[in-house]
Amino acid sequence: MRYLTILILAVITTPVNAKLYKCVINGKTSYQAIPCKGVGGEFSLKKDISKAQQEPVVQKLKSDLETMSDTDGVEYRIIKDTHKRDIKRVVDVELNKKVSDDVLKKIALNIKKKDSKFYQRTFISYFIEGSDRNAGSWAWTNFNPNLKVKILGLSIEEEQDLRKRVNSKNDRNIVGLWLDDSPSDGHIVTLFYNNGKLFLERAYPFGNLGISEMTMRSINRGRRIDYKIPDESGNSYYIITSSNALELWDKDGLLYTARRLP
Repeated sequence: MRYLTILILAVITTPVNAKLYKCVINGKTSYQAIPCKGVGGEFSLKKDISKAQQEPVVQKLKSDLETMSDTDGVEYRIIKDTHKRDIKRVVDVELNKKVSDDVLKKIALNIKKKDSKFYQRTFISYFIEGSDRNAGSWAWTNFNPNLKVKILGLSIEEEQDLRKRVNSKNDRNIVGLWLDDSPSDGHIVTLFYNNGKLFLERAYPFGNLGISEMTMRSINRGRRIDYKIPDESGNSYYIITSSNALELWDKDGLLYTARRLP
């Protein structure tokens, strides 16, 4: 949508005799009024566009710009859209970042508005870009028929408060921080050294679940973190992968994957 908007704006606002260039910068396509420094060249339409042809394009542009304005510039994309006759529509959406309840409402209304068909119920699940989708959605909205909003993972405010809490402790040599946004179980995992010993702490909005001493060793997939006292773990352990994600495993397999925080 962003590239379409840029192209339409460029075509509409460029003088008739001016040249337009289609360039590739850092792997992304852009349109500009000056020659490309790298890959690309002059761009021209194969034929003139009549006013009748321009009208639907301009109207879509206006709609897209209104959507971007209404959602505070948050980017989102529909990754799944199914329906069962006029009974129910189910949509999965990926967000580029967490948003407030109000912005979720605006996004839900925009998605519903862009489908002219009537459905008795429209259920939309929201996933944060880069999160573990197997753990479930971060939030949902539901038209049944009135709009309801529910954030299942950590809200923006809860995540900010947790970050402040774990970063306020100065007696630690931190190995890493990881965010698990699982529904109803969102928390931050901190792995740190203190007096030469390795510890792991899980911090939740309602408080911390204690600190456990750990051991760490290298494996093919990265580093494995085990509880020093096995009885504390319930046979669970962590793996820091080569991409620095944190996985929690037990005897039944992978439980969740937490993303590394900067």
